[in-house]
Parts: sequence; C-alpha cells; structure tokens
Amino acid sequence: MSLGKDNRIWLGLFGDGLYSADLSLRNVQPFTAADGSHPFANDIVSSILPYSADRLYIGADRHGLCEVNTSTRQCNIIADRYDGKNIFVRMVAKKQNEIWAASEMGLYIYNVATRSVQHFMYNPADPFSLSDNPLYCLFQDRDGGMWAGSYFGGVNYLPNTNPLFERFVPQGNMHGRRVREMVPDRNGKMQDVVLGYDNIAQYADREHFGSDFGAAIGRYANRINQGRITIDGKTIQLPQNNYGHCLHGGPTGWQYKVYDGRQLNDSTLQMCIFSPDGDNGFPGNVNATVTYTLTSDNSIDIRYEATSSKKTFINMTNHSYFNLNGDPSHDGENQMLYINANRYTPADTTYMTTGEELSVAGTPMDFRRLTPLSRDINNKQFDMTRNASGFDHNWCLNTWRKGKGNDKLIAASLYSPATGIRMDVYTNEPGIQVYTGNFLDASFTAKHGYRYPRHSAVCLETQHYPDSPNKPQWPSALLEPGKKYTSHCRYHFSIGK
Repeated sequence: MSLGKDNRIWLGLFGDGLYSADLSLRNVQPFTAADGSHPFANDIVSSILPYSADRLYIGADRHGLCEVNTSTRQCNIIADRYDGKNIFVRMVAKKQNEIWAASEMGLYIYNVATRSVQHFMYNPADPFSLSDNPLYCLFQDRDGGMWAGSYFGGVNYLPNTNPLFERFVPQGNMHGRRVREMVPDRNGKMQDVVLGYDNIAQYADREHFGSDFGAAIGRYANRINQGRITIDGKTIQLPQNNYGHCLHGGPTGWQYKVYDGRQLNDSTLQMCIFSPDGDNGFPGNVNATVTYTLTSDNSIDIRYEATSSKKTFINMTNHSYFNLNGDPSHDGENQMLYINANRYTPADTTYMTTGEELSVAGTPMDFRRLTPLSRDINNKQFDMTRNASGFDHNWCLNTWRKGKGNDKLIAASLYSPATGIRMDVYTNEPGIQVYTGNFLDASFTAKHGYRYPRHSAVCLETQHYPDSPNKPQWPSALLEPGKKYTSHCRYHFSIGK
C-alpha cells in the first residue's frame, strides 16, 4: 500500500492486482488501463512507489517492474522476464533519478532520464554481481547509500559517496563474516577483493566448506601450544585441532558461531556474541562485540571489545583473504607486501612459535619496503617459507612501543600492480599474522564460480602474538573480570602509484 501524489491510496492485493482508493469519495477501484483492460488482474503486486503526481512504479510477479501513468492510464513494462522466467519483483525504491527493483532474479536499476535498464545478477566474469539468489528488500539510508537484502547472499551495502561496497552475511550475522568488498581499481572498475562463498549454506557447512573466509575470530586467534593455558597456577586443556595445538579458539570457535547483528547508524554494523564459561575449554562467560564501520575515506574500520566473568585469554581478529588483483582464480604472488616490522617470531614445523624474536634483515621476512610476494614465497632454502609452503608467520610491529600500539601509523600494506589497488592496515595490536593461502588447493567452487589455488590471497590478521598465554616475555592477552578487552584495526583502500 502507498499514498499517491493525488491523495489516492494505491493498494497491491495478493493475486488480485492493483487498486486505488479515493480518500475523499471513500471508494476503491481496480486500476483500469486506457483500453479498458485490467493489466494487473490475477497478479501479485508486492511494491508500489509513487514517483510524481501521475507516475507510479510497480513491482509485481508477472509484470515485473512497471511504470504506470495514472493520468493517461498507460502501463509500460520495464522488465518482467529473464531467461524465459518471471523475475518476481519484490520491492521498488527510488535513488535520485533511478528506480531500483529487488527481484528473485537479482537487482534491476532503471534510469528514468535515459530510460535504460541495468541488471546485476550472478556472472563469474562480473564481480559486481549482487547475487545469484533472490533479493527481497531495499532501503536507502539518509546518506544516500542503498541496502539490499537477499535470501542467501546477505545484506549488501552500496554507499552513495564511498565507492567501497561491503556485504555482510545474514541471520544475525553468520560468524561475523565479511564476504564481499567492492573496490574501484585505477580504471574505476569495481573489483571484489576478498575471497568467500556465494551463499550462506556453504559458510554453514563446516564439513564440506569449513573455512575462515572473512570471519571474526575468537576467543583466541592463532595457535596456543598443545592447547594448554595456565591461569592462577591451574592448567586448562583446550581442544587440539591443528597439529596438536589449539587454533582460532578450537574446532567450534567463534568463526562458526552466529552473532547477533544490529545497525548502529547509516554506516555501522555491530555484531555481538555470548560465549559461555567452558566454551572450547576457555574459562569465563564472555560478552564480545565486533563493530564494522565504512568510513568516508574508503576504509573499513573494525573495533573489538570483550568482557569476562573470570580470568581468561582473548585475542580477536578478522580473517579476510585479500586478492587485490580482482581475479583469485590465479595465484596472487604478484601482489606487493609492506610490513612495518624489524622483527618476526619464528615458528617450527607445526607452525608454533619458538618464543624467539629474530631480525628480518637479510632474510625473506624483510618486507620493510613494498616487495613482490613472488620474491621468496616459494623459497625452499629458508626454513620458514619451506615449512609453511609460503608465509604463515607473525611480525612484531614497529607501531607497538612501550606496551601501546599506534593505530595512526601504517602497520602493513598490500598493493596490486595489476589493478593499482592499495590497502593500508592500521592497528593498535603488537603483531600481525601474514598468511598467504598456503592450504588453498582449488578443490572447491567459491564466489563467482572461482576455484582458489594456492597463494591466491593474503590474510593480514592484526592480533597479539601466537601462543602469548605461554610466552610471558610477550604482550599479555589475559583479560580479568571488571576490565575490558579492546582492539582496533582499519583497512584503508586507495589507488597506489
């Protein structure tokens, strides 16, 4: 139902078409075209958008997206079928001089001035395709950004002034994941720069598609040696789910839990999770939040907070896989990496830190200048890259001084010579884990039909050092009752030179 410009109420009836009600005469009549026909008879009209005094835009099952002139009583079908099937338009919204239509066949955008139509749907060659599943709702926020909700593909956000495009997974936010980020390259073409799946079913299927693509990780990101922690002299055994160690909080860590999500404002989503005492062996009832903000300077800002009823260890991060080339069907070894770190923490053949901090100087771990990953990612002569089949290591950030991190300084950068896209990372954490997708093997089909080969992406995970609970010489990740854990990370996108 919608109130028209002429003081009429327009109603869409289930299976019975389009009606108008004159408020002054208090009568209801079906819409009748100039030729006397009832074009929407037996159709389901789901959405009505008054555009001007004599023009409506209609979303319907059989008629799709239609333009109705209430003065001349003409009905013009803009889009109604795709590949021989009805498109089933569920909602119509206005954005400046465009009409946006959410349909079961993707998103349609009609330019009123040029009378042209764009259709965004699943297309392996087009990373801007919104969805290969039904879109059901549209909402324009006060900043002009458009939100589109889909059945499988999540909540899609297209800011008005910010060229970044971010997608979040639905259902209270499954695993707190970022599953799509659209960034313009040097030619203005939008590139999807993170790995992931096309639908929520794959994210939920841990047995066949278990991954940490874009996930918010907790309670403890990275590895804890032999899954053991000690608090107040008591040793606690955690799950050993990776080479005998506890990885990312255990086999059912927060990346496999459902977060409760809420929109704080036009550009901010907050994801909340409750982790009960004993969750994967960790003590304390923990309440944690992850807050994602799209900023006006083309950044994705992430803030983590947590409190606990008992002493426990907390180390949260985001596990997005970045390929700034926009084509993760090939390796991303051409990408260039910068890490603001003079030291790194070496690891053994089980990926566990030894407790040392070694200088990067003169080693393949030296990324103090933008350096192509291809230089040493396949180096079999150096223990670290040979054991990991690439990079999967923690660097001790120079931005951490005297127990405090400076999140105004660049901690790390990733750059694609192919697209010109540059991503700078800022954080208040002491370390950053760089993982180059060494376990990817193109064995499954992901977004846009791609299969991800080894080294097709880079994770830049800001966090405390791996196994900090068992390394007292390193910054502590212990959280006590009455205190709050906080962590901050910002990914800033730009076009590099």
